[in-house]
Amino acid sequence: MSNDKADFQGSVVRVADLTVTSSSISGKVFRDCLILGPAVAVLSGKGALDGCTFDAPPEALLWPITDGRKFVVGAVEFKDCFFYQCRFQNVGLAGDKQFAKNFTENLAPSSEEEATA
Repeated sequence: MSNDKADFQGSVVRVADLTVTSSSISGKVFRDCLILGPAVAVLSGKGALDGCTFDAPPEALLWPITDGRKFVVGAVEFKDCFFYQCRFQNVGLAGDKQFAKNFTENLAPSSEEEATA
């Protein structure tokens, strides 16, 4: 999917600006963007975080969604959205245990972690 045409390229994207009339964002491609919160994002459908960095460690970013829970209120759904080489600032991610495990295993090191390595 890395050949997808970007809806947002090299932009500063405030999540609040994308959610004025709905708490769901569908089918967008973000490439080399700064994604700004405050926000808690739920990634659903087909989509990916590829080469992205976050401004906090996983234990601060992840908001657990318990098994069997049908929906969440107050979070922003990114359905079928792809993020390539984006930086996330003040954005948490909500998901189930499997999402948290996959995210933690595939997380690119933050710039702060790279500086201490």
